[in-house]
Amino acid sequence: MRNVLCLLIIFSFLFLAGCGSTDGPRIVYGRVTVGNDIPDTGEVRFMPVEGTRGSVNVALIVNGEYRIEGRGGVPLGNYRIEIIAKQKTGKQVRQYNGFEMAMVEEEIPISPPVYAGSNSPLTQEVTSTSGNKVDFDLPAE
Repeated sequence: MRNVLCLLIIFSFLFLAGCGSTDGPRIVYGRVTVGNDIPDTGEVRFMPVEGTRGSVNVALIVNGEYRIEGRGGVPLGNYRIEIIAKQKTGKQVRQYNGFEMAMVEEEIPISPPVYAGSNSPLTQEVTSTSGNKVDFDLPAE
């Protein structure tokens, strides 16, 4: 009888461990291209809209790739997507780096400005059944 009880307890824990909620945030990642170019840097912002609760979710673009996984990822809901994609020019410029004036590599925007702000036409719904990979192919300016 004791063995049966132990087995029931073990199976109960295994069952509960496998029954996690699918309503939680989703890690979202993907690729950004602008025309045929792969941006060196930039950022992708998932801005909540249409009653979606939560904060803005931001990922840096590194060599055309982005990934949002902080706080478990992007909560389920509807989002306006804002993207600023940049290329490095190879030139050094004097710029404030967050702490002091310093020489940094110049970066210029390559994505059309319409995608950078509140008028961006890009939208994305994040659902419990949607895929985690979301690519964005923007037209060249």
